[in-house]
Amino acid sequence: MLLILSCKNSNQKQQGDQFQGIDSVAFPVGANCQNPGSYNYLIQMEEAKVAFLEDILDSTYAVKFTPLEVDDSRNLLGEISKLWDYSDSLIYIADLQIANKVYGFGRDGKMKFVVGEIGEGPGQYKQLWDVQYNQHLKRLELWDYPQHKMLYFDLAGKFISEQKINQEIVSFYPITKDWYIFHMEGRDHLGQKKPLLRYSDITGEKIMKEGAWEYGVVDAWPSKQEFSEYAGGVYFLRAMMDTIFWIGPVNRQICPDYVIDFGDKRIPEEAKKESDLMAAANLIQNNNSSFSTGNLVIGRTYLHFEWIANDIEDKYFHFVDRFQFQSYKIPAQQFSIFGIRIERVNFVSKHDFVGYSVGRNVDKSKLQIALENKHIHPDTKADLQKILDIQDPEMPFTVRFRLMHPETYK
Repeated sequence: MLLILSCKNSNQKQQGDQFQGIDSVAFPVGANCQNPGSYNYLIQMEEAKVAFLEDILDSTYAVKFTPLEVDDSRNLLGEISKLWDYSDSLIYIADLQIANKVYGFGRDGKMKFVVGEIGEGPGQYKQLWDVQYNQHLKRLELWDYPQHKMLYFDLAGKFISEQKINQEIVSFYPITKDWYIFHMEGRDHLGQKKPLLRYSDITGEKIMKEGAWEYGVVDAWPSKQEFSEYAGGVYFLRAMMDTIFWIGPVNRQICPDYVIDFGDKRIPEEAKKESDLMAAANLIQNNNSSFSTGNLVIGRTYLHFEWIANDIEDKYFHFVDRFQFQSYKIPAQQFSIFGIRIERVNFVSKHDFVGYSVGRNVDKSKLQIALENKHIHPDTKADLQKILDIQDPEMPFTVRFRLMHPETYK
C-alpha cells in the first residue's frame, strides 16, 4: 500500500507540488505529474460519516425508476455490470458476469437489441472482459480476452469491424479518438510491482506512458468498474488499491490524485508482497484489513467507490463530496431509497448517479409509506407505483438519483 510520509491532519486540497508526501518509489512526483484540477485529496476513512442514502439525497430532485423489460427469456439480465446513459434515446447495459451480453434499452425500459453474439466468428466473442462506450467515435467497443480481439459496433448494435490485439488486457478506456488507457494483467507478477496502466494506441504497442505501479495480487480480486471519466480526464481505481489515479487526455500523465487512507486497517505490505494468493488472503483476514473493491464512479460534485470492512465483514458504499471535503459511508443494507435497496451504482452524468436493483430488494410496506408521503416529489411517486406493481423478484430496474449539495448545480 501507499506510505503517506508527511500528510497533515487536514484533508483539504493541496496547492503547489501537489504530490509531495506520496511514496516516490511508487509514483512520479513534482511538475511531471500535474493535474489541472489541482486535487490532491487524502480520503481519511476514519473521519467518514455513517449515513443512510436518504440522509444525503436531494429531495428537491425527482428520483427516477425505470423497470427493464426484455422480449425473450434467452436475454434475461443476470447482473448489471456496466451501464451507459450518454445517448438521448438509448441506455446501454452490460452483464459480463452471468449473461455475457450487452443490451440496448429505450428510455421506456424496453429492450431494443442485443450487441453481438457468443461464438468465434466475425462479430462474435467467447467471453467479454470489458465493454466501453467510445464517446469520441460514437461506437460500442467490446473486449474479448480469450480471443484477444476488440469488437466494434455502432450505437444501434450493428457490427462494424473487429481487431486482433495481442496484449494481456483486463480493462480499457478510450481516452481520445486515437489513444487508449489499458489496465494490463498483473497476476503474472505476484509478489512484484508492475505498472498496471498503459497509455498507448489501440494495439498496445505504441506506448506513450506507463504508470500506477502496484503488486500483481490486486488483480486477483474482481473489480466491476475501474475507469470513470469526468471533464475529459479519466480516473482509475482497482480493487485492493488505495490510490485513485487521474489520467490526462492532453499531457498523457498518469498521476495519483486521491489517496484512500484506512489507517491501521490498511492491507499490510507483506500481504501484497506475497506470491501465494492463499497466504495473502490469510494475512489480510488475520489483520482484519479494510480495502477498496473498486467500482469507481466520478461526477462533478461527488465521487463514489465501494469497500469492505473485514473486521465486521460488511460492505460499504462510499461517497466523497469533492467541494466540501466530506466523506459518507453507507452500509450496504442501508443503501436504499424508499425501501428499495440498490445493489450497485453504475454510472454518473455530471450530478446524477444511476444504479440498479431487482424486485426482491423492494420492501413494499416502506414503499407504500413513501407513496403516502406528501413531501416526496410527484414524479418520483409516479415511478414508485411502477415498482410497487412489480411481481417478479428478479425484475431489474434502474434508479437515477442526485445527492444534496450546497453548491449551485451547474
